[in-house]
Amino acid sequence: MKLFRTGRLNRALIGLIMVGSLLCCCNQVEAEPGTTITVKVDGVKVDFDQSPEVINQCVMVPMGPIFDVMGATLSWDGDSQTATAIKGSIKVVTQVGNYRAYVNDVPQALSVAPVAMGGRVLAPLRFVAESLGYIAEWDESTKTADITFDNEGMLDHSTSNSQPEDSYIPNSLTGQTVYFGNYEQDNNTANGPEAIAWKVLEVKNNKMLLIAEEGLDCMKYDETDTAITWEKSTLRQWLNRDFINAAFSIEEQERIAITMVQNPVNPIYGRDGGNDTQDRVFLLSIDEAKQYYINDPREQSAEAIAKEYSIPNVLRFLNATDYAVAQGVVLFNSQQAPLMQMNGNCCWWLRSSGAHDRVAAYIDVNGDIMEGGGFTVFYGLAVRPVMWVDK
Repeated sequence: MKLFRTGRLNRALIGLIMVGSLLCCCNQVEAEPGTTITVKVDGVKVDFDQSPEVINQCVMVPMGPIFDVMGATLSWDGDSQTATAIKGSIKVVTQVGNYRAYVNDVPQALSVAPVAMGGRVLAPLRFVAESLGYIAEWDESTKTADITFDNEGMLDHSTSNSQPEDSYIPNSLTGQTVYFGNYEQDNNTANGPEAIAWKVLEVKNNKMLLIAEEGLDCMKYDETDTAITWEKSTLRQWLNRDFINAAFSIEEQERIAITMVQNPVNPIYGRDGGNDTQDRVFLLSIDEAKQYYINDPREQSAEAIAKEYSIPNVLRFLNATDYAVAQGVVLFNSQQAPLMQMNGNCCWWLRSSGAHDRVAAYIDVNGDIMEGGGFTVFYGLAVRPVMWVDK
């Protein structure tokens, strides 16, 4: 399995193409069509009246029997050829022939579209598993797929398990720069979009938590100027629809995990953060902005000490791309922000609620966390996407 390339990358190159394990998002396998495939859920073999199939090297499984074992209810709309599975607060929608599925209304890219066969709808195995918080593993020797529930199933994105200081670097990838996807950055559309640079914040369960190294665009947190939380914000919709489709190919989108994003109350002002969400792309919360920018002595500089910066503040400094600036991101210089270590820093949004119902938290140009927040309709802050991606 190849990892992301680290270090510098010529921007003329196409973004990183990742080569995954046999069990990728479409469960690519070496089995030929007609191969007998066994599927187990939490160790119990699933009985099918329509056997799983291999289509374009992708394991396709009847959704009904698997969702039934998982405790989900499946309904079928024959007119639209749409299957809807519901388990608790999770709704999964697939349509025969459609390469887009939806989990709680967030679009998910499929390499192989669902098919109707033998009176059943077959969909990619890993999507079926991960949509309800399970993980799937493929045993090539026995042609067996093991689906098991993981307590971190959809990557429960909370801060309750903050890293201790002695594990700031869990492995060699954390803190490295990787390249994945392409997005306009130099504001010269004639030469095409540039490869996106990401910083690895954490590695776990064979996935990497990535945050964009620069502000990639300028967006309001919400367009409506009404009481809002992350769940209903137009920024969340934009990230999981417009941005993800613009920045990543179908194959790249398959590498981006569905993340269970927790939205706790504002730790200072106590304002409700709204419902938890399932996102492929999201923003850091207040707590995560503290968690992932802890005091790392390797990042400490003489300039930072001389200016009496706290180390996490320095690490939270952000520049914006030329394209983001052209879209409206406001840059500050040392005269406008006297504490600045360098010119060109910008503010960037967090997903957490602010002090009241029309403001959201953000990071200011000095790297400070502004828990009180800024007005959600303010246009001038950078968007710094975050996501969990398969290695």
